[in-house]
Amino acid sequence: MCDGATDTAVREQEIFYVRYCVEGEVRVRLAGVKHLERGDAPHVLEALDQALREFTGQSSEEWKRKLVGFASDGAAVNFGCKQGVAARLKTSRPKLVTVHCTAHRLELAFKDMTAQVEYYKKVSKLMKDLYDFYYRSPLNRSMLQRAAQAADLPFLVPTRVGGTRWVMHSDRALSNIVRAMPAIVNHLEQLSNPDLQERVSSDAKNKAKGFLKMMKEPRFTLTTAFLQDLFRVLGNASKSLQESARGISGAYSTIQELKSQVDRLATRDGPCLRQAKENLGQGQRERAEQAGFQGDRLHLLTNDLKT
Repeated sequence: MCDGATDTAVREQEIFYVRYCVEGEVRVRLAGVKHLERGDAPHVLEALDQALREFTGQSSEEWKRKLVGFASDGAAVNFGCKQGVAARLKTSRPKLVTVHCTAHRLELAFKDMTAQVEYYKKVSKLMKDLYDFYYRSPLNRSMLQRAAQAADLPFLVPTRVGGTRWVMHSDRALSNIVRAMPAIVNHLEQLSNPDLQERVSSDAKNKAKGFLKMMKEPRFTLTTAFLQDLFRVLGNASKSLQESARGISGAYSTIQELKSQVDRLATRDGPCLRQAKENLGQGQRERAEQAGFQGDRLHLLTNDLKT
């Protein structure tokens, strides 16, 4: 099993793990971390060979004779049909079993599906814009902190959406925004106030007005609550799929349980959505439904995500 990353010195690094069985006991061990001159298939394969020779104490021919499987993310460098690492390994091991990381596939699938629902794309963009808005401006962060203190709320800054664990990062970013919502709205209202004493650019004021308009929509309130419930279901499944002792049967059980939970979310409200609906009045809930909240929810859960 392997995965690549860039270290703080902006150098390509590849990490290798070996999964093997000894007298019926499945073990997973770190084989090594190797620097790559280039992040292409020949260099990854060279690093893999070096790591396994050092780990096993065997020659290249010996460890390749014992190799039965290869697993990684779905990057072209690993799974390119002709020149990827897996394809090159199969030249000497034609029956090699190749596995695209199930947790990674789950996250990619969900990311692709939400991108097909227009309002979810808007919510994702707002989360990214709020992160940039506070990350790039010490003044905005300072004003948000004062707003949180005035409302007796924890000081939470919107975090980055994306990264190598997209579901986990999105869940954290969304949770921070929901928990800090009163303070964020209060700060944005201050920026929109024409009598504001602070020196704030017109660009920041215009952005604040745009953020406020969307964040005050009942549809936004219900959508973020629904996504919190969904992110946690997907996050638990992703964590389960990443367990080192998880086998094929365990992964299958996890996916089947995920499908059952998705079915329930299509017909029954999760805890965050129930609470959000209780906090909204009947008129606001109806406005959210008329704006398309339920249609987006059913479209994602009953069609795209299950597929």
